[in-house]
Amino acid sequence: MNSKMKENLKKSWKQFREKHEKRFEQIEKERKSLLKSWEEKSNRIKSGELTLDEYTSVVEKSRDYLCYFLETETYDIFSSSKPGDATNFMVKLNKDGTTYTLKKNLKSRQKETKDTCEDAKAYFENDIRPFLKKILDQKNTNEIISFLSNEENKKKYSCISILTLFWIYFMNISCRKKKSLNLNYKKVLILMHV
Repeated sequence: MNSKMKENLKKSWKQFREKHEKRFEQIEKERKSLLKSWEEKSNRIKSGELTLDEYTSVVEKSRDYLCYFLETETYDIFSSSKPGDATNFMVKLNKDGTTYTLKKNLKSRQKETKDTCEDAKAYFENDIRPFLKKILDQKNTNEIISFLSNEENKKKYSCISILTLFWIYFMNISCRKKKSLNLNYKKVLILMHV
């Protein structure tokens, strides 16, 4: 590359940075906010304190629950699980606001069950929350992938939703080591969102 080409490249990069610097700052601010929210949620999972209501709810009622966070709030920065149907989070509060659908109880082509709150809580506390905690207990990326790839886990849980949980967890670890997004990552994010 000759000196003129190098200068043009530097000039183009500088123009790009100047044009998108505010967006870089906004992305970084959103990322930090999501990671703070994730840290609070993951601490509640690890401590065994995350409740069924903090895991699933009806959007009109509240938006402060883990499934909404994974599906919607993380979309712009970390992408989204978009499980296709809320039952892929394994349990969901039905629109009636009192009964639940447990994925394990769905029959072929059935969209909803009318499980009781007590059944939903038991399923969440005995199966789902411990599974989420096990993901967070893994020590490295290979362990997490191995755990999620386990045939028994793949049959029992809808991993498309759980993988988003893993992604956020992994990004949290990676970003703590680097303190902030590096410029190349910012550029990729900008190009994806502009």
